[in-house]
Amino acid sequence: MNRIVETILNGILRSSINKPEITDLVFQEIEIHFKRQYNLAHRRNLRINAQIGKHIKQYLGVGNIGRSRDRKSSLIKSYTLHGYN
Repeated sequence: MNRIVETILNGILRSSINKPEITDLVFQEIEIHFKRQYNLAHRRNLRINAQIGKHIKQYLGVGNIGRSRDRKSSLIKSYTLHGYN
């Protein structure tokens, strides 16, 4: 899933990487374009969402600035807001 996340961040969401809701945006793209791969990964690893969130944070070099339950992706219940410190 890390490569998929990086593909999304470098391509589709390149202009949105500074938005605090980047995690929700990534999950929306996974839901639209990579649902089959996500479902397979989720069956093998129930913590895949946390790992995706952590990879986004590390890949972008951002910090946690809050939490939101106002998500648009149905793959997550809530997500961490990210920003540059």
